[in-house]
Amino acid sequence: MNGVSSILSHFSRLNLKTVINHQIVRWRKPRTIPISKKKMFYVRKPTPVDPKEYKLLQLWTNHYSAEFRSLRKLFIEERRRLATTEAEAVKVSEVKEFEEQLSLNQAENEKTKKYRENDMEKALLERNLGLEEKQMQLEQMRREELLGIEEIVRREKESGQKFVDPKNLEAEIARALDQRVDYNFAIDAKGNRYKGGELVSPDAKEQSPVVLQQPASNEAPLQQ
Repeated sequence: MNGVSSILSHFSRLNLKTVINHQIVRWRKPRTIPISKKKMFYVRKPTPVDPKEYKLLQLWTNHYSAEFRSLRKLFIEERRRLATTEAEAVKVSEVKEFEEQLSLNQAENEKTKKYRENDMEKALLERNLGLEEKQMQLEQMRREELLGIEEIVRREKESGQKFVDPKNLEAEIARALDQRVDYNFAIDAKGNRYKGGELVSPDAKEQSPVVLQQPASNEAPLQQ
């Protein structure tokens, strides 16, 4: 009791952390201390064994080992069978899941294909409409260009009446020789013509030069 009380008092004085960190180890005698005198020259006598009991225990041990091995093999085979069955079940479930995902993927692809085809049709229709509009614009520009050309041709035809024709070339030459042009005029920065200090015409730059008719005389016109 004294030893137990001393141990309890010792642990009560220790800190809880210190107690937790300590480990109780079985006491062993140091190597330097020799064997005790009462154990010196002591030889342990073997435990006596009953032959019948030994045979019975040996029989039971053999039975136990055989049953243990049979059960162990049975459990191993059962585990293998279950593993194979589970693997097959997992494989079947994976195949089924893959087929479901494949069907969903195909359905999504078909839906995307329809959307893409609709978008392509819309784009093609818009492109055709744009081409038709451009074609109509080009045709309108060509018609306007033809109208402009026709207008130019019409104006040229109207102004062509004043052109010199080979048939009346001699008369036009005689008329040009009978006329005299006076170039004695000034032009300002704006293009206005001044003659004798007076403005001839605001639009004189767009008019023909001033032509002075010769006074009437009894003489015949010059002949070439």
